[in-house]
This record gives sequence, structure tokens and C-alpha cells, in this order.
Amino acid sequence: MAKNYWIDNDEQDNLDPISSILSEWSDPEEEEEEFRSDFFQGLSGRRKKAAFVLMGVWGVVMTLHVVAWGTGIIIALTTVFTLQAFRLIFAQPDPIPEPLSEEGLQQAPSVSLLVAAKNEEAVIGKLVEQLCNLDYPREKYDLWIVDDHSTDKTPEILDRLSKDYPQLNVIHRGAGGPRG
Repeated sequence: MAKNYWIDNDEQDNLDPISSILSEWSDPEEEEEEFRSDFFQGLSGRRKKAAFVLMGVWGVVMTLHVVAWGTGIIIALTTVFTLQAFRLIFAQPDPIPEPLSEEGLQQAPSVSLLVAAKNEEAVIGKLVEQLCNLDYPREKYDLWIVDDHSTDKTPEILDRLSKDYPQLNVIHRGAGGPRG
């Protein structure tokens, strides 16, 4: 009698080897190396820098413990930091500035707001409404929204809103348009 009589040889041939399943996944070591090369570019020599800082802090602490006047320096620094903390805690906040008068609003500069939108059907109406109802003279600002070849109803919503808000300007870019 066979050792494992309940296993058919045909079933074993139909199963994919584990290597074929694993080959579909990317190598995590390669992904980790790619992440490290992208993320830690400017952090070379970190261990040396950390060791240098650690030795410096340790040296300062040991010096303050060894010398007789180290306690005086610690007390002076603690006093300075405590006074600064109390000053920050009990400081009065700056007063709220007064709103601009009509004359001040006439002196306000002209402003143009530029918004890029692609497939923003769910939020574009609320965004345009909020930007067009800013507390700023309407003749002093323009709102430019660039529809970057949206595939949803964003262009139709923007065209409808441009009729309601005179300061709203809509630009529709095609699929083959120049890159921004």
C-alpha cells in the first residue's frame, strides 16, 4: 500500500508551485531599498552625527557635575526658563485687528485666485460658493478655475456657476493640452 494513499498524483500535478505565486509579488527587500534611497538621501552619516551630539551632551552634563560652579549654571538656566514660561503663560494675546473701513477696502489690492480642478464633481460647487463669497470687495478679486479635462460633470457645474458669479472665470483644457 502506498504511503499517502489518499493523495492522487494528478492533484499534485495541478497545483501551482509556491514559486509561481511568489513571483507575482514584488520583492519587499527591493521596495525597502528603493524607499531608503528616496527618503534618506540627505541623511547620510546619521550615526556619526548622532554619536557626536550624544558625546557633546554627555560632555556638557559631566562638566556641569564635575566643576564646582556647575550647580550655579543649572540654577541660573532653570530660573531663566521658568521666568520665560511664566511670561508666556500670563502674556495677553494681541488684540484682534479692526475690520477695514470702506475707504480701507478701496485701497485693497486686486487679487486673482487660481484653482486647478480635475474630476471634482462632489466638491467643486461648495468650493466655488465659498471662494466667491469671501469677505473681500468682489470687484477686487477674480477666481480662475482651470478644468483639467475632467471626465465627470465638473465642466458642466463650472459653466453653470460661471453664470451665477461674475468674478468666476473658467478655463477648459483638452486632453492634448500643454503641460502645466
